[in-house]
Amino acid sequence: MAERQEPHETRIGPITLFAEEAPPFPSIQVQAQVVADYFLAVEIHGEYRGEKLNEFLAPLRQLRAGNIDAIYKQCSEDEIEIEKLKPEFNVGRETHITYDEYSIDFRRLPVEKQLEKHFLNARAQMWGMENSIPVLWSEWNNYRKNVKVSQKRILPRLLIEPKNKRRPAILHGSLLSWTAVKLPGRTSIEVSSLTTTLLKEMFLSDRIALPVHHHLPVQLPERIPLWAWQDGLRTMVPYWWELKESSESGKEQRDEATDYPAHLQRMLSAPPYALIDRASRDGRNWKYNPLEEVFPYFEDGRTAGIRLTYETLNFRGQDVQVAAKAAVEQVNRLDDRTADVWRVILWKAAEKGVGNANVYTRIHIDTREVAQLLGYKKHHKGGMKPEHLLEVHNALEHLERMKIYLTPDVKGTLEQDAGQTKGKRKSKQLVKAREEKVISVMAREIDRNLLGQECHMVWELALGDWARFFPRSYSPMFKALVELPNRSGVHRWAKRIGTELVLLYRQDARGPAVKRLKWSTILDRAGLMREIEELRRSPNRSRITKYAEGAMDALKEIGVVQDWRIDPDALARINDGLGKPGNFETWLDAMVEITAPQEVLEILDTITAPKKKA
Repeated sequence: MAERQEPHETRIGPITLFAEEAPPFPSIQVQAQVVADYFLAVEIHGEYRGEKLNEFLAPLRQLRAGNIDAIYKQCSEDEIEIEKLKPEFNVGRETHITYDEYSIDFRRLPVEKQLEKHFLNARAQMWGMENSIPVLWSEWNNYRKNVKVSQKRILPRLLIEPKNKRRPAILHGSLLSWTAVKLPGRTSIEVSSLTTTLLKEMFLSDRIALPVHHHLPVQLPERIPLWAWQDGLRTMVPYWWELKESSESGKEQRDEATDYPAHLQRMLSAPPYALIDRASRDGRNWKYNPLEEVFPYFEDGRTAGIRLTYETLNFRGQDVQVAAKAAVEQVNRLDDRTADVWRVILWKAAEKGVGNANVYTRIHIDTREVAQLLGYKKHHKGGMKPEHLLEVHNALEHLERMKIYLTPDVKGTLEQDAGQTKGKRKSKQLVKAREEKVISVMAREIDRNLLGQECHMVWELALGDWARFFPRSYSPMFKALVELPNRSGVHRWAKRIGTELVLLYRQDARGPAVKRLKWSTILDRAGLMREIEELRRSPNRSRITKYAEGAMDALKEIGVVQDWRIDPDALARINDGLGKPGNFETWLDAMVEITAPQEVLEILDTITAPKKKA
């Protein structure tokens, strides 16, 4: 096992993680016993009863007796390929597959290594139970009442003291929370959001955790060894991954000291900024359903708790249906230049530096300067071409029409000056939904008539007040991505794929340099699936692979990726299937290996490196 390099203490929410050498590994026999005891507790507190439960318990009892082959098996590549061919199945609107990359990689391991991974998690969970204080559900209910969320004061006694002692704490805690916030008039979305908020706030205020292998909640200790937290104890904490994100938000100030090369630009990259970028690229990805939302709206399926809507300017007093129809027409004109202008706005916002306590600050936008940042050249008389200035003007109007709607589901929000030392910020979830403009325009100057259209040459604007609620995290953005023309299919796809890779590099800053993604994942994240559906119905199906692979080559040329390739085994299957039905699906399912550029990794390393305490 690699030695842990964590000599410092880290504060995450109400707990402190401290460095401590992990206990030595015991024998295989002891590991098997620990894992079996943990999974036996999980199954006993699970949903199965009677014979179905016995089917799960029998092999676990064999494992406890030392027979690790009763649970674990190292699969051959042929067996893994058979697993990959299993069909997809649908749950509601979502499509799920019968395997994931983690489980596939897990099955490739020798059985001893599989056992070791489960042992680390089980040992961490056991540490948590042994060093925490059990909390009766009546005590949990008292903690619940103290959370500042509009909720019922009294819950059914049978729920507070359930006769069923086998229901896992995580399930029962969620049920109680749901019941507490389910007030008349609240939609299921609002109830779900407030349930999430309630569970998180109980941990933040009182360290209340909900194990999956015990029927009672626990109060975690204030100090936890880092090895226990990382190996699995954190999964007891509701929405622990959001605590991780918020704990790192205080580290962002180190990014201000990072010198960026001339071809890179610091860009705000928290979830709402990325969502607006995705929404701006293509109107085909917006939805319009008058029964759900009066105006067109955008959600990407990955950013919980945020929705964008698009309204016509100054529609008040108009017929709503007429205004909505006009908004749909405008949304259909969105293109990659709108996203490019949004990135320039984020560059301008970041120029204030992360030391600036207020992101909601005035930003000066000159359409002539922005046009040059988009890669357009001045004409021979020294000015910019009218059509290029109009592209910037129209993009700014698109962004001005967008509104952002936040619910308590949104992750990683911040509240300033929350009873702390001045200058520090405390991670806190939104309790009430809010809606406001994406950008607020304070002034427009120097009006000109360009090609029969009024164009404002200078804009004074600011990010909406919503920006205060999110950490100032940054990604190093390639200027060459914004400069790429948006006429060519290859370059349009390169813009979108490249932007998503830059965001991925930031999100996966501590991951490996080589990112492994399927073509389907890459194209879906880039918002290209609607366009792909249209191309598949046309005689131009071959353009899909041409654009995608051409985009990757273009990204390599401008440095967004150091290198890329299709997994050799997947490439062999694609070549074998040339001209055969279903080969496009084979290509879409192929894994792509993308090597991040070293200069970006070095910048991200300075951002995420924890600051040692004196």
